[in-house]
Amino acid sequence: MGLCHLSSGSKNTGGFVQVRELLLCVEHRIGADKPGPRSFTQQQHSLCHVIFISRPGHLQKQRRIAVQVRFSAGRDGINEQDFTYEADRSRPLRLVTRPLRSEESSPESLQEIRQLIGSREVYVPSEAEEAQILEQVSRIKQQALRGSLAAAHSAIQQLYAKFPNHTRVLVEYAYIEARKGNQAAAASLFSRAITIFEETGNLNYDYVLTLQGWGSSEARASNSLKARVLFEESIRAAEKLQDHSERAIVYGLHAWALVEDKVGNWSQARELLQRAAAIQPGNAVVHQSRALMEARAHNYSLARSNFRLAVKADSHDAKCWQAWALFEASQRKFREMRQLFYRAYLVNTNDLYTLQAWAHQEALIGTTKSKNRARKLYQRCVEISPENIYSWQSWGLLEERSGNHQGARVLYEQGLRIDPSSVPCLQAYARLEKSQGNIETSRKLLQAARKIDPHNAPSLMESGLIELELGNNDVAREFFKRARKIDREKSRIKKRMFISRKTSRLQSPGNTVKFENLNPRQATV
Repeated sequence: MGLCHLSSGSKNTGGFVQVRELLLCVEHRIGADKPGPRSFTQQQHSLCHVIFISRPGHLQKQRRIAVQVRFSAGRDGINEQDFTYEADRSRPLRLVTRPLRSEESSPESLQEIRQLIGSREVYVPSEAEEAQILEQVSRIKQQALRGSLAAAHSAIQQLYAKFPNHTRVLVEYAYIEARKGNQAAAASLFSRAITIFEETGNLNYDYVLTLQGWGSSEARASNSLKARVLFEESIRAAEKLQDHSERAIVYGLHAWALVEDKVGNWSQARELLQRAAAIQPGNAVVHQSRALMEARAHNYSLARSNFRLAVKADSHDAKCWQAWALFEASQRKFREMRQLFYRAYLVNTNDLYTLQAWAHQEALIGTTKSKNRARKLYQRCVEISPENIYSWQSWGLLEERSGNHQGARVLYEQGLRIDPSSVPCLQAYARLEKSQGNIETSRKLLQAARKIDPHNAPSLMESGLIELELGNNDVAREFFKRARKIDREKSRIKKRMFISRKTSRLQSPGNTVKFENLNPRQATV
């Protein structure tokens, strides 16, 4: 809900509501010597909430802090009542609020606070408008999932302009920004939504999902420290829920485990996945993630054991069978690989990704029989989804490696007709033409690839090699220099990942880093 959404005790007709500020003095019963930014949860009055503002100097000796109370129009005062002051999660403190005395509320004393607070108008949606907002958010979400990010982004911006404090709007806006790759904007929107949840004391399931969405966004941006803090906070919040708590806890543990797996902290990831499996023993995704992690850690027997648990938990999930098949392919157990891919195929005979993965592995095996099997699988792929460029490109690569250059050329051209902006397809086609001595054609294809993605190092390197072959040494040197600069930037990221993995492996399980005291808004890499 939005920041100023009215309670069910009063009929909400919508419109602009004047939000005024009332400065109260909060007297500490215990813990008065440790003031700081805390969250306040109002117990009795459904239309009020309290936010920490500052501790004025003239109240230092009196062990009081100033707080801000917001209340809706139509309320001309607040009676004396109790609030809960959460100094920490294990020991809530009891406070009593009362209006400031006349000598405490002089203009000089309150000048600093009044600069921070003040009256403003906030639009409160009516019940009918609230339903419309949720319907629009759902429509925008479906639009984004179908791949129409530009249209979804434009629609959510318009909705956000009208309802900038509505948490559902903020969260969906953040998800769209994250999918567009704008992680900084996504983090800002997630943070605003979390602040509104906390200010209103509405720490429900949506609050937990928002924390987890923000954590997933930070994980994709390789900000592992902040992601850890957010996932841990979401687990703590989920444990306090009555409904959906088990599902939310397992999701948080699983997402946190993936962060630890990504940085090589396998002992911590293993512990988190074990906790998730203990809560939901029939969760196939948890077992599959554990199996993949054990495979990366070279614990192959344990990986197979977890793959068996995954397919036992959900034998109708093609991805579980497919993941196990790819693992067996990496172990060069091709007979087992084919059996597992066939089980995935039986789950859904039109599953494009299973067919593509199976065809790719057959092509990698490289025998005449396996290549023919791969051709049949690619043929089935393009029959199911003719617009999928990956099928045409991969099939073209198979024909190129088999010496069928004309067939490969036809397949690459078909892929580019479907998606002319596919840089990988342009690169593959350019390499084919270069190998056949068609330097000028290859040069034009790479030119098109660089125009689409100027920071693609392989395109720059291939362009440099072609210019070198044509005798344009200065141009070639410039291409190599740009490609090397991009590769160095990527190498620095890989080096940081390697150091993180090495440090994590040297850590003993008893010395696992704890993050309980970190603030999600301050945690950075």
